[in-house]
Amino acid sequence: MEKGKTFMWAESIGILTHNQRVILGNTDSGEWIKISQECYHILQKVMQQQYTVQEVLNALQTEEDKVYMSDLIEKMFKLGVVTQSRQEKGEIPRYITFAITNRCNLRCKHCSVMAGDLPDALNLEGCKKVVEKILTLKPLQIVFTGGEPLLKKGIIQLLEYTRERFNGTIGIMTNGTLFTKENISKIIPLVDSIDISIDGIDEDTCALIRGQGVFSKVVNAVELIQEEGFKNISLSMVLTRENQPHTQEFYKLNQRLGTKPILRAFSPIGRGGVNRSELEIDRTEENLQESKIDNSDMKVCSCGALKRILYVDYSGNMFPCPVLFDKKYSMGNILEQKDLPYFFAEREIEKRSNYKSFLGLYPQNCSECKDCDVNLFCWSCLHHIDMLQKGIINKYPNCEARKRQLQNIIWEED
Repeated sequence: MEKGKTFMWAESIGILTHNQRVILGNTDSGEWIKISQECYHILQKVMQQQYTVQEVLNALQTEEDKVYMSDLIEKMFKLGVVTQSRQEKGEIPRYITFAITNRCNLRCKHCSVMAGDLPDALNLEGCKKVVEKILTLKPLQIVFTGGEPLLKKGIIQLLEYTRERFNGTIGIMTNGTLFTKENISKIIPLVDSIDISIDGIDEDTCALIRGQGVFSKVVNAVELIQEEGFKNISLSMVLTRENQPHTQEFYKLNQRLGTKPILRAFSPIGRGGVNRSELEIDRTEENLQESKIDNSDMKVCSCGALKRILYVDYSGNMFPCPVLFDKKYSMGNILEQKDLPYFFAEREIEKRSNYKSFLGLYPQNCSECKDCDVNLFCWSCLHHIDMLQKGIINKYPNCEARKRQLQNIIWEED
């Protein structure tokens, strides 16, 4: 903070008001501060009149007010809700997920992308061209997924091609059923992490979602991979009505196998929509009332989509993230962008109408949520807002009950 310069609200700021209080939140970091409405109006006025920090302090009459305002402005700078320079450059995504195929050997009941028998739009050379484009972003991580990536013809060559040109983290997300001793020995020198979907704790619970025999194949694959000295393996489970009661047993399974547990939320789209009545967890208001929101480290909700995260589908189309792949959120085809870093850094992406549709998912922008006095805290993923706007869900899960709980926490002093 330079006291001789003017200051302004940061681009990432979110603002909530309630009675005579105002919350200023950083929607990137999740940090926030609560101030009086009087103080907020003063800050608004001095920013509009372009006062420097020192001029603001000089205008205050008492030493106590000067100290308070100086400490407050300094804290707001540290939290990132104010800045002294407008951010000219856009953010470049550094964590890229590339779905190299939609084909899959399984027909999981919850699959949101309806992975199946669609022919590949990109051959090996096409996938290499996508990787070349991704590398211009100087990513930190590239994750290959599908469908089932091990069905992709030339998957080993694609991993080799990427590893030769990329020193960052390479991951692969797979159903784990197609691993063999032969392909494991070729794959593990080329990747840093392997994420295997299992969705159960034993043969029976896994079979309910993924089919008979999958559980034993996954466990066998984990053991074969570990025999080669590779340890960075995670097992993931999408929470459904059937497996949610077994969450603790899922953690124990991972402990026994020496893997890392990942829990994912169920989405009622794709085959998940077809099987929704069977799979969706009952989220009645009564159930929520019995649970308590952890307020020990309450954060403003944030989303890295199109900031830190980018999803590229099996045709090369770019989307905000792996769960927001509706055409209305497409940012164009990656192969058609001559200068991908320029597209993001120089904010060319913001000129697209689909980008405006994406911004409309943020609660402070969408008609259903913009007037709510806890909308910076209530959501866990913009995908929920997308489903709300499409009518897939009638209301954000447990909206009224969650709202009351959050109001009691974040506005508790009012």
